Amino acid sequence: MAYGAGTGVNSHHQLNYLLEKMSSPDKDFRFMALNDLMNDLQSNSITLDDGSERSVGKSFLKLLNDKNTEVQNLTVKCLPPLVGRLKGGMAEQIIDSLLANMENEQSGNEQLRDISSMGLKSVIPEVERSHPSIGGAVARKVITKLTAICSSTSNTAITLESLDIIADSLLLFGPSIASVHKSLLWDCLYPNLRHDRMAVRKKAINAISNLVVNSSVEMFCELFEVLLKSCSKENRANLDIVCTTVQCISAVTRKAGHRLNEGMVRNVFPVMLELIDIKDSDETCDIKESCLQTFEALVRRCPKECEAYTDIIIATSLKYLCYDPNYSYDNDDDESMLIDTGNTDDEDEEDEDDEYNDLSDDDDVSWKVRRASAKVLESLVASKPHTAVQFYNENRAALLVSRFKEREESVKDDIFQTFVVLLRQTKMYINSSVTGGDAMECFSVPTTVLQSLIPTIVKESKKMFKSPSMKTRQGIFMVLNDLVIALPGCLSEEFAIVVPGIEKCFEDRSSTANLKLDCLVFVSSALRNHPKEVFYPHLPKLVAPILKGANDKFYRIAADSLQVLQMFVEILLPPTDLEVHEANKDLFNLVFETVYSKLKATDLDQDVKEHAISCMAQIIYNGGDLLGSNLQACLKILVERLSNEVTRLYAVKAFAKIAGSPRSLEFKYEANQAVPLLIQFLKKNHRILRLFSVECLYSLIRRHDAQIAPEQYNFLIETIPIVLTETDLQITQIALNLLGLVVNNNPAIASKVFKDIFPSLIALLKSPVLQGAPLESMLKFLQSLSNPGKISFDALYRPLHDLMFTQTEIVHKQTYSSVAQAVALLSIAAGQQFNIVTEYSGFLSQRSTDNVKEVSRIFCLNTIGEIGKRVDLSQHESLPALILSAFESQNEEMKNAASLALGGITVSAIPTFLPFVLNHLKSQQKSRNLYLLLKSLKEFIVVLLQRGDGALKSLDQELWNNLMSYSDCAEEGTRSVVAECLGRLTLVNYTVHLGYLKQCANNQNPLVASTVVTAVKFAITDKPHPIDEQLKLAMGDFLSCLKHEDVNLRRLTLVMLNSAAHNKPVLIRNQLSNVLALLYKQTLEDKSLIKLVEMGPFKHEFDMGLDLRKTAFECMYTLLETCLDKIPDISEYLTYLQNGLKDRYDIKMLAHLMLIKLSVLVPGAVLQRLDKIMEAIKLTITSKVKNDSVKQEYDKQEEIKKSALRAVLALSKLPEADRVQAVVDVIALCKVNYPDLYNYYENLKKESNLIGLPKRIGTDSIDMET
Repeated sequence: MAYGAGTGVNSHHQLNYLLEKMSSPDKDFRFMALNDLMNDLQSNSITLDDGSERSVGKSFLKLLNDKNTEVQNLTVKCLPPLVGRLKGGMAEQIIDSLLANMENEQSGNEQLRDISSMGLKSVIPEVERSHPSIGGAVARKVITKLTAICSSTSNTAITLESLDIIADSLLLFGPSIASVHKSLLWDCLYPNLRHDRMAVRKKAINAISNLVVNSSVEMFCELFEVLLKSCSKENRANLDIVCTTVQCISAVTRKAGHRLNEGMVRNVFPVMLELIDIKDSDETCDIKESCLQTFEALVRRCPKECEAYTDIIIATSLKYLCYDPNYSYDNDDDESMLIDTGNTDDEDEEDEDDEYNDLSDDDDVSWKVRRASAKVLESLVASKPHTAVQFYNENRAALLVSRFKEREESVKDDIFQTFVVLLRQTKMYINSSVTGGDAMECFSVPTTVLQSLIPTIVKESKKMFKSPSMKTRQGIFMVLNDLVIALPGCLSEEFAIVVPGIEKCFEDRSSTANLKLDCLVFVSSALRNHPKEVFYPHLPKLVAPILKGANDKFYRIAADSLQVLQMFVEILLPPTDLEVHEANKDLFNLVFETVYSKLKATDLDQDVKEHAISCMAQIIYNGGDLLGSNLQACLKILVERLSNEVTRLYAVKAFAKIAGSPRSLEFKYEANQAVPLLIQFLKKNHRILRLFSVECLYSLIRRHDAQIAPEQYNFLIETIPIVLTETDLQITQIALNLLGLVVNNNPAIASKVFKDIFPSLIALLKSPVLQGAPLESMLKFLQSLSNPGKISFDALYRPLHDLMFTQTEIVHKQTYSSVAQAVALLSIAAGQQFNIVTEYSGFLSQRSTDNVKEVSRIFCLNTIGEIGKRVDLSQHESLPALILSAFESQNEEMKNAASLALGGITVSAIPTFLPFVLNHLKSQQKSRNLYLLLKSLKEFIVVLLQRGDGALKSLDQELWNNLMSYSDCAEEGTRSVVAECLGRLTLVNYTVHLGYLKQCANNQNPLVASTVVTAVKFAITDKPHPIDEQLKLAMGDFLSCLKHEDVNLRRLTLVMLNSAAHNKPVLIRNQLSNVLALLYKQTLEDKSLIKLVEMGPFKHEFDMGLDLRKTAFECMYTLLETCLDKIPDISEYLTYLQNGLKDRYDIKMLAHLMLIKLSVLVPGAVLQRLDKIMEAIKLTITSKVKNDSVKQEYDKQEEIKKSALRAVLALSKLPEADRVQAVVDVIALCKVNYPDLYNYYENLKKESNLIGLPKRIGTDSIDMET
């Protein structure tokens, strides 16, 4: 038994016992005692006082010089937990002793020196974690000592170890040891760049790159200047030193590229371009590689400064992508591959041997240059989506494709990756252009170039498929996959050449699982992005390998193969094309047999079971009637899967799919078995299961209504109220559609439905969230109940009437609208609409201020308005005047309801009621009634536009003239209503009205101009409209309002710009180059707009420009989503975003969201500004509210800090962000000072890791929806 094992050291006696054993002459005793002490230190079961600290420390230092190597190694392993438990003074003593051991070169004890250096490396990180207060002082002492050691020693081993420790110290304590930076750099690190040994020079480079991250600006600039001078022509005698200097420049740029200014970048390019073209020799490959690595670092870390050199970088990188001086590529052979010569298998094998078994020179390192070139190109393409366009000029993309013949596997993989990134950025840019509406204009050239490259790519693919390298074959499948996604249909003429590669992938026993999975991903993408006719000639050769994959032992290959088979089923047997089935009957049967064997099996992985169910559902959907007796066997298994908790969700989806089949399928027995199980699922606390169960019930009942047993309907009606809730309106909508279907198909069951369901409907109608599609489903269901022979009008109407006429609580305005629409539809269906209007008119004529009566009067007004939208009420001549009298009510809800009701009754009685409205509009003197009358007019216009029957055309000019007379109204709410009406009318007659709006945009009165730009906002629809072309041409005139002095006009112009950017970006994309400067200007705080207002004894600051700035930042955020490619200088964009990080609460929240999006879209540009961004975020995290603040202020403070941490998480995922000290500092700050925020951050990180899991291929309607 080990000494002290399992008991811990709980007394000085036990500790002394272990210390005694640690000094035992028996090495085993020493080792075991040391191990037990380490366990106690790690488990915190030991307490050390001052005396025991000294004893333990001395014992450990003694064991460092132990004769036994295992004891020495374990001692080093014990040092970090020991230092973590010691007080700062004792920890410093141990570090001093370790330094002394390293410094004592004369002792000749190299083993002690090595062990001490290992100890220092392990202890320094522990000091940073456990003793942050003394960390800086310790690091300064260590670096000072090691600097002296490096300067005085000639022992290379000591120098290497010292530089390693210095690099680690700089990484951990960089900002806190700034006082020793200068001496360290010029006395130790820089001289070692000229050391004879390459290993020492590399260690010095690493240390320098860690130092420059936190060095002073002056030191950074001085070092960079010295490094560049060392590469000048007069200093190139020693190429090794030149190479080291270039490597140092590259390392500095990678680590601290964000600190380079435009002048530094301008100075470094000529030097690198000269060095990269230096005359070839044995040493120049490393120089060329380092120069290219510098280009890569500059592109990633200084994207803005490098824009002027983009063409030079591309040309140079493409030149050296072909740099292979020791190998001659046979172009004749390449060209001969363009023609299929019908080679025999033996000839193919001979070609394969020639291609891949060439003898190579082990001393040839030119591949490093080519690999570095590929990485530069990848960085360039990845930096900005629109940079990809430049690769389609001057045959650059063609040159990249020609390098697929690369002989070095690692370089070839990088070339593949570069081309894949090019394709993805091309696709992204195409999508952005499609969103903006100018895809044909922007992308005709790239699309044409890509299409012209297809034969070459396929020819190269044919050779790659024969490669013995799995990595090469995986790479070409990756290229082809992204190719068909970026350019759908591109392989239509060439697919026959690709088929053998797919076959070989599954036939070759040496094929790896990853290769097969990549092949399946490509096949899936090809099937989705090509017409099915492309695959008809190749179906036998394509399906056979996928069938093999379905029987693979590895579950992921089997599951993904089943997904691909599901896609093939749709090609083998289109549901309405029997001729295709006859041609592929045998193949279809093979697919069925394979899938059926998987469906029956019970000992398979969960993924395989689920995809077998999905695939079988597709087979039955497409051709279940051709399966004969096998259909019932499959359906029986699917019913069994419904009863299994693990597979029931996919089985539910399968039945929903099958029930929608256009084929003549009979499964009455199975449907009756499935329905009660599906109804039971409605009770489960599993949303996805409930959702698909309701959908499946709808599909089954629609198909097999007559075969469903009556008791099943009763069970359904008793159970379905569970899902009729406002908490999940998606399920509620489908459930209402299902109930409507049941009632229409079974009128006799209507009474039971009414009895059991109607209370739930009443509760739903009271909900303020019931609107849109769910409300439409509700109204259709009520109409189904009211059809002749079902439920009487009185039975349906009375509960709705009582609901609103006995209501004592405050009712949401949506409830008024929902119930009013229901009553209107029911009364019209029963022919009772005029009676209802007469009854409600009489009620409105009564005068009362009773709360119950107020609710009832508002309801009556809403109902009359809804009926008036559908029926001509002109026979009720006094109705407009009665409604108008409600404008004088003190209740705002009453006045709004009256306004909408007046507009509603005008819709169907234009000749009678519209003149009434317009006459009162002209004579109205009270501004409040003017607003209400204009709102009535707006309701009238909106409803007529929705109908689209052209009724507005004849009224257009009269309405326009009336509305324009109120465009300069002082009240903003009134102007907003006028603007909406004008915008809607502009859509009716845009050829006339748009020109008039354009003239008014320059009106000297800012009120008129603000009405005009708001009208333009309402004229911008999210669907194509004939106005679009003219609006696009006129948009510049409207956006010129951003130059106006009036703050409100500028804000409304930005609202219009934001609407255009969101709904129809093509309107403003060409204007952005002129508008962005004006937009950025609106984000700046204007001190003249901050007013000091006295409120009693207190003075408050009111920022009159806050809404303007907030709108500007909202617009900037929208532009990121739809017009990123039209933002010419993302660096300037980030400059103004940084201002938002220091603004008020709402703007900070927006700025954090923008940062999260930018970290994905332009990571390089964000990384360059990371220091300043993190500085602003740190201010947010450390900010405090005043002690006398209300709870709302504390809540806002907590929310803004959480928002900042969400941004920090996104920024921490940037490449090399973990090396940026500002990011590390903010996270450490939260960990030490804000534990609650740190826990929130850690939880966010875990959630993001889960969300970031890779998705599977071939997802469709049967697969899981999230």
